[in-house]
Amino acid sequence: MTVTKAAERDLMMLKDDNLNRKARELIKILENNPFRTPSPFKKLHGQASNMYSRRLNSKNRLVYEVRESPDREYAGIVNIVRMRTHYRFSRLLVLV
Repeated sequence: MTVTKAAERDLMMLKDDNLNRKARELIKILENNPFRTPSPFKKLHGQASNMYSRRLNSKNRLVYEVRESPDREYAGIVNIVRMRTHYRFSRLLVLV
């Protein structure tokens, strides 16, 4: 699993203990299998069609992508792109 610098900053900015805890729980899920539920995920469309999103709350999302890797159970490496704010595709594309 990889995490962008922006996602690391986002995690520090999640001051609400409940949001920080939820983000860390989602990271644990993603480490095992990024397509596992509960905590439904949404495949993004358009320019960010290779990314997925999971809700932290009504405002914040954890956005990640899965890259190919033959040695993983789910055939991919997870890259966490953002963990705060709603979708900002122009910023997401720069960070990837």
